[in-house]
Amino acid sequence: MSGNQSYIEQSIAALKTIDAERLSAARLTMPSNIGSETEFYSLGWPRAYRRIHVGLKVPRPDRQVEVARRFRDELSMISLLADRLPDLRAKLPRFMGSLLVAGETKALITEDVSKVLVKPIRQVRVSEATRNLLRLEFCSEYQPLENVFDEDLLNRRVAFMVGGSEMLLDFSPVPILEEQRAGSGLYVHLVEAMSRASELSIEVPEGSNLGQALA
Repeated sequence: MSGNQSYIEQSIAALKTIDAERLSAARLTMPSNIGSETEFYSLGWPRAYRRIHVGLKVPRPDRQVEVARRFRDELSMISLLADRLPDLRAKLPRFMGSLLVAGETKALITEDVSKVLVKPIRQVRVSEATRNLLRLEFCSEYQPLENVFDEDLLNRRVAFMVGGSEMLLDFSPVPILEEQRAGSGLYVHLVEAMSRASELSIEVPEGSNLGQALA
């Protein structure tokens, strides 16, 4: 993140560098990672996208996923962490946006941290170092982390080991307990994400390779 640029501003800047024509020509073959709700597809070498490693989170065909809601959840949570905890920025994807087909959100477009499967990736529980940062920022003195965050989600959804380094990549459902969200500042980031939705999206034609794959 450069200077005082917020995570949402950083995402908008990154999305502007993506070649939409090349993106629409991409073909979805085999997912590089399969999660509980989504499949992740690596979309090719970075030079095709002006040095950004690009991937798509696409709903699994056997799951009912409200993609627009997931986009709001993930972006607002990542934005909150990136802007409040600079020490976590390196563990977060560098950008997040939505991919539209005929005006409908069909997938999330984000950084491919595996760099086209060069780095192995596996799911892990959130590390103690990260937990301590979350506790210091979001918990009052002597308040346990589980009073603010959903421990089950921290243990099985949020964190991944990518080439030996912890990354925080999955924030849907939002891991902050519902009664703590207003006080955490999450809704401020949610409102900004919704107000700048058009700047945070890329649309591909229905008849393109990618548009047809996501139809």
